[in-house]
Amino acid sequence: MPQDITEFELWTIDQLAAASGLSRSTIRRRSSDPRDDFPKPMKIGPNAVRWAANEWARYVASRPRAVRTMAAE
Repeated sequence: MPQDITEFELWTIDQLAAASGLSRSTIRRRSSDPRDDFPKPMKIGPNAVRWAANEWARYVASRPRAVRTMAAE
């Protein structure tokens, strides 16, 4: 896990999009697909969801090297 991510840091969809290079719609689609191991959001209020940054870091670390290189750019 990257050292600049704290254990309890929560990201908005825009922060996740910036870190991943994925569009907001792709993040929503992959998060809602039960067959995909993409990190799922957590509901933090009636109209707000966030993604755990440490779950994203673990997900990226579990991907093949080519995907990790693309996400880091």
